[in-house]
Amino acid sequence: MLYPDQIKAELIRSGILTDTQVQQAEQHAQRQGIPFETAVTALELADHAKLGQCLSALSNLPYHPLLSVPPPPQVKTMIAPLCIDHWRAFPTEYNTGQHLLTMAVQDPDQAKLLDQVRNLLLEPYSLSFTIVSRSEMEKALEVHLGIQPSKSEKTAQPAGDYVPPMKSVRMPRKLAGLHARMDDKVKEAGAAASAPKSPERHKPSPVEEKPIPAEDVGRYLVSAAALLVESHLEKNSEALSEARARVRYGQLLASRLNLPPATVDKIALACWFSALSDKRHLFKRFLAPYNIEAIIFADDATTAGKAVEAQVLSLITRYQEMRRRDPASCRDVNAVRRNLKVVWSSAQERQDMLESFLQLLMDEEFLAGLSRGSGHILIVDAEEATQASLSPPLTHDGYEVSVVPSAEAALEWMAQTKPDLVICDAVLPQMSGQDLCRRVKSNRETSQVPFLCLLPAGMEKKAADCLRAGAEDVFLLPVNLEVLFLKIQRLMANVGGETARAGVAGSLDDMSFTDMIQILTAGNKSMEIVIKAEGREGRVCIREGNIIHAVAGELTGEPAFYELMSWRQGEFVTRQLTEFPTQTIQTGTMSLLMEGARLVDENGNGAKAG
Repeated sequence: MLYPDQIKAELIRSGILTDTQVQQAEQHAQRQGIPFETAVTALELADHAKLGQCLSALSNLPYHPLLSVPPPPQVKTMIAPLCIDHWRAFPTEYNTGQHLLTMAVQDPDQAKLLDQVRNLLLEPYSLSFTIVSRSEMEKALEVHLGIQPSKSEKTAQPAGDYVPPMKSVRMPRKLAGLHARMDDKVKEAGAAASAPKSPERHKPSPVEEKPIPAEDVGRYLVSAAALLVESHLEKNSEALSEARARVRYGQLLASRLNLPPATVDKIALACWFSALSDKRHLFKRFLAPYNIEAIIFADDATTAGKAVEAQVLSLITRYQEMRRRDPASCRDVNAVRRNLKVVWSSAQERQDMLESFLQLLMDEEFLAGLSRGSGHILIVDAEEATQASLSPPLTHDGYEVSVVPSAEAALEWMAQTKPDLVICDAVLPQMSGQDLCRRVKSNRETSQVPFLCLLPAGMEKKAADCLRAGAEDVFLLPVNLEVLFLKIQRLMANVGGETARAGVAGSLDDMSFTDMIQILTAGNKSMEIVIKAEGREGRVCIREGNIIHAVAGELTGEPAFYELMSWRQGEFVTRQLTEFPTQTIQTGTMSLLMEGARLVDENGNGAKAG
């Protein structure tokens, strides 16, 4: 990897900058909270080309300008914009005869890693690389592809610190974890496979070959499968929500059964691809070291059907089918047990798996109050009443959702029940959403209820009218769910205060710390868990499914998390978070839990428990 000090030294050695100019750029970077390279171009001390030539000299990768030479149109379609956005790797050229795709990167380690996972592109490309500065990359992505600067570029960073080239940003309901795991791999990799052979001007420098560990490959494949499935189900939110739940159940159940990581990954892949069972041709294009088809299409009576992966998928699928047919019956765990014993062929021989799954459902239901504490959302939309595109993901996040097709029905509904938030289509029969908003805001009983308007494309000019009517915000259709959900969280927190953000309380005797962490992180929750045990207190902060901070007495970060894992008794309280402390934990959830379990075992199976 290239560190800022290396770049500064090369800029001075090559005569591009003087010592004084380097200091000037460092000071500007510190004041503005931007990377050093961005400060250099902002102050016009050097242009993108000179910075690129400097990086080329350090990395032995050629420099290819991005701003003056736009990419060919066909290149833009060869890699999904989501991948380009999160990898911050710019496709510049494609040689049809050699099937060679050239990509610009910001760091040589990024090139090595992308070459290792090139099979995740789902096409038989070979890759070649050029290098550019971070500032030129961000500008080119914005100018040529319409991708806005990444969050990492806007976040203050000390000028002398290295910022990984693939900084993590949220993909909660899209591609959970691929960029973060790639980022981890960039920081850990000491050597990697060399880039493929390419024309001389694009030929990367040779490096020692070191394959990615099998367990990391599995995680990359699961994340790539998520990207593929979600792209195909993008317009079917109900099917996508069910697929995500299937994967979540599969991973949690596999963990509770203490299955090895490779088996967990295999189950997750099968859960994702089972959502595309009518598109089997996609499986053949997805290169994986597992026979996923055999798991998905296994006959329960065959040897393949007796495999643990097939049994897990079959159990979860039967439960979801039952929930689809009769949601009310799934509220009674005994009824669920009786029904699954009838419809799941492995119920008799895998009683342990069935009971583990039922316990998982009960634990998840117990923790469901974490999000339901946010309140009741009323959706006013005739199309939503028939197609249900927005309500399933809201329900999946734990909100109680009611849907009515018209403003008149909404007023009638609100006369009986006061919602915590209203989402309304601006175009409604008889009374418009704008007029409904005015009625809601003029009523003393409902004037404080947050009101969000949805505007069809082409009606942007109506946004001001909706805001004048009292709406808190306006969203254009199709709605960006990520932005909408963040807005809902903030509005709920502001209106309800601590009461709205309160979650549930319980005892570690009822639910272990490990189970609680697994369920919350798998559900992409943003929570704080406070644990008290015999005069001791600790807390864990989870942001969008990632553990970011822990405190236990004088301990902070990972040591505090491992200490909390040793507490076997005590009381816990949870609450939702919209503001977060400084991140002290970078390690992924599974690695934390595995290391914590090892330490607890070494210390005598929780001898320190209260």
